[in-house]
Parts: sequence; C-alpha cells; structure tokens
Amino acid sequence: MHFGLDHCEVGRWIGQTWNFFPSFIDVFENHHTPLRSVRDPRLAGIVGAADHFCERHSMAPPVEVGDQKLLETDTTTGDKFLGTCLPCLDAKDCAELTEILETEYLHLLPVIEFNNSTELLLDGKPD
Repeated sequence: MHFGLDHCEVGRWIGQTWNFFPSFIDVFENHHTPLRSVRDPRLAGIVGAADHFCERHSMAPPVEVGDQKLLETDTTTGDKFLGTCLPCLDAKDCAELTEILETEYLHLLPVIEFNNSTELLLDGKPD
C-alpha cells in the first residue's frame, strides 16, 4: 500500500521478473477476482478461496478490491464468495466445503498456535 500497489500487482510483477509460467502470473494477479482470469480460472479460484479463508481467520490482513472488502465474518457471505471463486460448485457444495474447511482449521489451530509460540520463544520478541 505504501507504494500504491496491492499484493496482486506485486505478485504479477515478481512473477514476470522471475519468469514464472504465465498461468501462475495470472493467478497471482487475479486470485481476488478469479472470473477475470484468462489462463486458469479454476486455479485462480482455488487460490482465491484459500486466500479468503485465511483472511477470514486473521492469518492475513484484510484486502480491499475496489469497494469490496473481502474479510467477511458471515459464513453465508463466505459461501457466496466461494461460489464466485469456484462457480462449478452449487450452493450446497459451497456450504459443505465451508464446513469442511472450518472443521479442518479447528484441527490445525493448535499446531498453528504452537508454531507461533515457538517462534516467540526463539525470537524473544512478538511478531
């Protein structure tokens, strides 16, 4: 934000500079708007859904795309976003996928918290 770029633009720039596959660059650039992807909308949707899930669980800062803030706390809105990211899924499948992700997240949470506390002990200072 300091340089007037979001992480999608930075990802595109880095991907081009490092000669990543064009489909990867497309995902870096369009994972918040997977329907704009021209090379691999399915992969952009999967990465977008994962990114959205992380934002909802405070693993990453919330990101704004235009006037839309992607950090949501309402699971219905999350299901809608999943539907946008993965248009091949119907509403029932989106709800089931959201439930699976939430359950798996709860199982991983102790590992994530343990890792954060270990880093704190090694660093001696909070992140």
